[in-house]
Amino acid sequence: MASKTPKIIARMALVAVMLLAGCSKDPTDRAMEILSQRKVSSPVLQSILEEEGYSRRKISSVLSGVDFNEIAAERAKLIFVNVAASPVRLEEMLISEGFTQEEAAYGIAHCGVDWADLAGIEAANLLLSQDLKFDELVEELVKKGFSEKDAEYGANLYYGK
Repeated sequence: MASKTPKIIARMALVAVMLLAGCSKDPTDRAMEILSQRKVSSPVLQSILEEEGYSRRKISSVLSGVDFNEIAAERAKLIFVNVAASPVRLEEMLISEGFTQEEAAYGIAHCGVDWADLAGIEAANLLLSQDLKFDELVEELVKKGFSEKDAEYGANLYYGK
């Protein structure tokens, strides 16, 4: 009977650790809880769930049911509130947070930012500090990560071409 006691204590300790780590929750519920608080990429969510003690099998199942394109769009909105970045810069930021190229592109396209209007704002900022001709302004906006079309739109707001 003495040999069973250490096993029972070990199991009780494991249950206690799992309860403290949140593993008593369904992994899908826990993932949704995390995603409601923080808009994170698949690798980040996987890492959090692994640290909390969920099995890789359960994590894989959970991750396959999450639309990370939509999560990327939500994350892009959150980033954009704090940093008025160009589409290229925002894409770089999303990718650095673990989103795939495809998820980042979707996020940028669906985050609700009017990139042409933003190019106009950036054009105004550039013209406050530099005397640029139309073509130079477009070139500067493209260097900052705006598409040629959006850069031309932004420059047209000031040059009326």
